[in-house]
Amino acid sequence: MLATLLTADDHGTRPARAVRSARRLEQHYVALLSPAEVRLLDALLEHLDGQLVLARQQMDALTEIRNIAAAGLTAGTLTLTGDLTPPADRWSGNAS
Repeated sequence: MLATLLTADDHGTRPARAVRSARRLEQHYVALLSPAEVRLLDALLEHLDGQLVLARQQMDALTEIRNIAAAGLTAGTLTLTGDLTPPADRWSGNAS
């Protein structure tokens, strides 16, 4: 939780993997939270950590399916049939 509070003070957004200049300990701002806010933040962070684990597991499963499909097509053990073009509205975000 402390790391979350320490990094929450960053102003603006920066690109992924951008290097942040070092700050002295005295330059960090940490919000003073009430015990109730600490419990709520802790519960929220725990929930989000669980969601991240689930998302990583789903991404790993999709990567495995992708690799199996590519290997099967390459080895001739997988045959695709039918129309592989998805309906336009399915991918455009306009699905009903």
